[in-house]
Formats: sequence, C-alpha cells, structure tokens
Amino acid sequence: KVEEWLLNAGQSGWTPEQYAFEAAVLLFAETDGGKADEWLSRAQQTEYKLSDACFCAVIRAFNRVGRVDKATDRLSRMIQDGRSPTEETIREVVGALADAGDVPLAEAWLAQLTGRSGEGIDDLRRVLFDASMRTNDVACAEQQLALIRSPDADRTQKLAEVLAESGDPERARAVLQSYVALGGPPSPEITTSLLSVCASLNDSSGAEAAAIAFAAVAELNDLHLS
Repeated sequence: KVEEWLLNAGQSGWTPEQYAFEAAVLLFAETDGGKADEWLSRAQQTEYKLSDACFCAVIRAFNRVGRVDKATDRLSRMIQDGRSPTEETIREVVGALADAGDVPLAEAWLAQLTGRSGEGIDDLRRVLFDASMRTNDVACAEQQLALIRSPDADRTQKLAEVLAESGDPERARAVLQSYVALGGPPSPEITTSLLSVCASLNDSSGAEAAAIAFAAVAELNDLHLS
C-alpha cells in the first residue's frame, strides 16, 4: 500500500514528503532489497536527503540475500556522497566478501574500520584468515594473523603446519614465535611444532627457549593441581 500510494502521488504530479520515501525504503529493506534500492534511487532524484540509515538498510538487505556485489556498489556510492555507513554495515560487507572468497576486496573495506574498536577488527581479521586459508592464499593468511593483537593458538598451529609442510620452516618459526611473544601459552602442540622447526633449522637456542617455556608452564600447572 505504501508503494501504491507513492506511485499514485508521482502520477498525480506531486512529490510525497521525505518521511514517506524513508518509510518505503526501510519497509522494503526487510523483504526486498531491490525494491528498497529502487525507492532510494527515486528519492535521490528529489531534493530530499534521506538518512544514512536508509542506505545502510539497503546494503544490509543485499547482504542477506548474497548480493554482495550490489551491497558493495551501494556502499561505495554512499561513501562517495559523503555519507557515514555504520560500523556494523561495513562489518557485514567485509564478512560477506570474505565468505564469497574475495579477500582482497574484503581487506580494502576493512581499512575503512581503521581506528575503530580493536576486538571487532581482530574478529574480522580472523574471518579473513580463514577465508585466505580456504583459498590457499597463505601469504594473506600470514598477514592477517600478524595483525591480530591477541594470541590465537588454533590459527597459529594451522598456519605453521602449512608453512612447514611447504618447505618454509623459517616462516613457520616466525609465526610460532610471534604467538609466544603475544603472550600465548606454550601448549604441547605449539611447543612440539616450534621444537620441530627449530630442529630443522639447527636453531638450538630457539628450541631450548621453547622447551624452557613449556616446562615452566607445565610446572605451574602441576602446582595448581597439587
């Protein structure tokens, strides 16, 4: 009925109020991203300046149905118009791009979140890490892991194994040592991997440091249990 009223208004030669356009956009965004985008475009042909919430609603509507191409197009135009998408909107676009395997574009949009909440950024970098590993882009996965500001044992172990198996123990050692430097607990799996790559590199000091760190944690755990 909202759409019918708006269409009749246009045919009658008068322009509905701004709130009517906004209501149509937000209403259709719940069920039909294409329709919502259509009415957003029609509103832009008037003198009205619809709220940023209308643009974000359209972007998120496209994301929900897997049309990340249309979502990123509308997001790009939104920013070009000097508007401010919400952090949640950008997050959804980054996640959708990562799920679609377009990690480079996801990284580009992630840059829009620079300086915002840290933990949320780390969560998105984990998503990009996983997407990179699925597409065998080990270099990108390595980059994402290095930018995460808290230790991640599972992803560190996974990346180190891939690097070691591909014949690059030096990079595997660097990944494992970065984990330890971030304060990650030297689990048996991490320690075993680090000892293995250090042995292959004849790095006796690195192996000794890993063994000492693991022994210290094991001793501390024994004290807690006793």
